[in-house]
Amino acid sequence: MLKLHPKAALTAGLLAGHGLRKGSLSLSGATAALAVGYGHLANDDPTFGITMIVFYALGTAATKYKANIKASFEDGHDDSSASAGKRTAYQVLCNSTPSLIASILYKFALTTEASNRVRDACYSLLGSGKYGVDDGRIARTLIFATLGHFASCLGDTLASELGILSPSKPILVTTLKPCPPGTNGGISLAGTGMSIVGGGIIGLTVGALQTQFGFISDISLLRFTMMGALAGFGGSMIDSLLGATLQQTQYDTEKGKILLDSASEEQKKVVQVDKSNTEIVSGINLLSNNQVNFVSSAAVAVLFGYIGFVSV
Repeated sequence: MLKLHPKAALTAGLLAGHGLRKGSLSLSGATAALAVGYGHLANDDPTFGITMIVFYALGTAATKYKANIKASFEDGHDDSSASAGKRTAYQVLCNSTPSLIASILYKFALTTEASNRVRDACYSLLGSGKYGVDDGRIARTLIFATLGHFASCLGDTLASELGILSPSKPILVTTLKPCPPGTNGGISLAGTGMSIVGGGIIGLTVGALQTQFGFISDISLLRFTMMGALAGFGGSMIDSLLGATLQQTQYDTEKGKILLDSASEEQKKVVQVDKSNTEIVSGINLLSNNQVNFVSSAAVAVLFGYIGFVSV
């Protein structure tokens, strides 16, 4: 039977309101965050909700950290501490949809709110191959997918937001040649290290929660952490490869700044671009930054979900 989760609604509302008040979320972003937050938190297994909160808190902190310095590398980057990193609904959904789907499937397949139709659909889908299927296999598939998704997202966020501050110049992942800080597909030792750290934090979080509350009790905390670190690194590399090839990076040679495709409409209005001073650093104009983030995190979520499915 479907239950109301007032604590989940209150927590999601407080988080969305806090993000709106502090400037990390736009109005549309806060609305989406409320829905997404409830979808993660309204679950008998707290892994989904708490892992989401860890990602949101650390990702927001990294985005705001030294925003004024990052603004010196990127045109269209709001350097005010109150509004740096203001996420829209589109950005929120691009960074949460895979894990939201996993949370909803888990809720309606394995908890006291299980729907026979959803449960039967999961059994039919996952049991169609050579592997037997049971509640444990479904749980592991969805938990691993969530770990992969959030580890990829946090790893890439820390790599992008903190790696850009590295004193050493980044190199383009496809050519290994130096590129301006902020270039899509640019990697550095510091940024790569932060992607591993971010993923490891998510792995540690998921492992600790599963040990106490979840289906998965046969995997050590160290192994969970290592899995998260691998997902963080892998997601960041996929993001960099996509960014270097399918996302165009433009550079203003006069200002010495990268032009952001993720700048808000208000920011774009005040950023004056002289096309004669603009050069293409890398990539073709096929995917936006948000689309690259979605594809890379979804790919890691699917991969880790598959690993969870076959590893039982």
